[in-house]
Amino acid sequence: MQSPTVLTELNLTWGKGMNSYTVILKDGTDDGLKDELKKLIVKRGGKIEQEYRVILGFSALIPESLVSILRAADFVESVES
Repeated sequence: MQSPTVLTELNLTWGKGMNSYTVILKDGTDDGLKDELKKLIVKRGGKIEQEYRVILGFSALIPESLVSILRAADFVESVES
């Protein structure tokens, strides 16, 4: 069994540098592009929390290193915390 100290360190490391964001994509964005974006977020350690049906977007736990890249993408309408 791992010590409580090790578990605490693992939890702190996992959440470090990540926040929850809502990502809204521009109208007409291809579903394949949206899926690739979500895969990239997960590959970089993030987690898709919820996918929206009424608007083209999703909420996700996203590494801070990706936020400015997402905001600059021409197919992204907004990235809000």
